Amino acid sequence: MLEFKSKLVQEFDYHSVDLTGHEPKTFVFDEKIYQKDLERILKRFGNKIQPETAQPGDLVVVDLNGSSERYQKKNLSLIIGKHMASEALEKAICGLSEGTHTLMLDDEPAEICIQSITRTVLPSLEDETVSSWGMEGIGSVKDLRKYLVDKQLDAFFIESDEGEECTAQISMQLNNTVVIEMNPEEEILLRQEIKSKTDTRVTDEEEEFDVASFMETIIRSSFKLALLGQEELRKEGKLYDCSKYDEYIDRWMQSDPSCTREEMISEHPLFSYMMDEYAGYYIELLDKYVLDFYKKVINV
Repeated sequence: MLEFKSKLVQEFDYHSVDLTGHEPKTFVFDEKIYQKDLERILKRFGNKIQPETAQPGDLVVVDLNGSSERYQKKNLSLIIGKHMASEALEKAICGLSEGTHTLMLDDEPAEICIQSITRTVLPSLEDETVSSWGMEGIGSVKDLRKYLVDKQLDAFFIESDEGEECTAQISMQLNNTVVIEMNPEEEILLRQEIKSKTDTRVTDEEEEFDVASFMETIIRSSFKLALLGQEELRKEGKLYDCSKYDEYIDRWMQSDPSCTREEMISEHPLFSYMMDEYAGYYIELLDKYVLDFYKKVINV
């Protein structure tokens, strides 16, 4: 297993952080998106029937034999009114039954064979109906609405800076709380990591702040996150093993076949990989904590 030798002396429980006052201020519920998402679900569980004639919203499968190339198709599927094909064609099909019909399309005669017409009859939006769909965690109309609102919050969290800023504030509290016992060998590796990142970061001689000190603070904080992430994965019995790192190097080798494996390992050392992976996992836990808070306090 891939494990750091450094130890956590004083840990941090992010569940104890009170996020009151950090409600999402810029989140706006979109009723149009909600209705579209709701319609998709209703159609998924709707009853399919074969009506006598095609109407807007019906799924129609047709063969076309017209004088122009655009009207020479086999097994063309379209939903009337969605403008998936020619608008003139959709208007011509509306009201027709299955079978072969001769029509004028763009002032030219065309033969249309309607193979099938399928209409989805949407189910009633009631608790009993919703419960019968078997969607995990959704047993009522209220549950379904929350599920769809939460989808919008998921997208908001990814696109907005608010969630990231909230996670960053938790990380600051964490950094001031966590105490570690640093392994001497890993202290050397950490200093190498700091130097490497600092050398990469210093590109402007006129920068007005101490880049080295800044990078050291960031990387030492990341190391604390990595130790916390490692501990969480240990509790779950999901610590990473060497095969994960081998696969990581393999991916880099595929992107640059000119490098030897030794060169790639030197460029992407195990210590850096472990820091990124374990810290990344812990940040995912913090993000989820913030997002769950958003979903708890937002009621629309």
